[in-house]
Amino acid sequence: MMNHNKIKQLLEHVDRAEDNEIELECEFESITIELFNSEEIEEGQLGYSVDGEGQSLIGNEEGDWKEGWIVIGLDSYLGDPIFVDSNTAMHGEGDWELECIAKRIEDIIEKVKGNVREIK
Repeated sequence: MMNHNKIKQLLEHVDRAEDNEIELECEFESITIELFNSEEIEEGQLGYSVDGEGQSLIGNEEGDWKEGWIVIGLDSYLGDPIFVDSNTAMHGEGDWELECIAKRIEDIIEKVKGNVREIK
């Protein structure tokens, strides 16, 4: 999972950011997202791609978590997972009601860069 270059790049910026919360303007509202740092991202997958015992929750049935979905943070108000699809373009299936918050992960990386503290 962490071999995905854009995920690594995002984590590097979050690790250096003064605040791991960002606000994104979506279609009808703005949302605040708490992004995981490199120490939190593995645990952030619990309950989504893996259970507490490390068993995969990934499947191809309706409502299953899909392979390639990587949780990068949570909606600060609702607690919903914020994830990127590292395999394909965004699509909606099953019980997960997907809402695109950014067309590209680079858009989120740029937002996080604004929170990076200067090294003196």
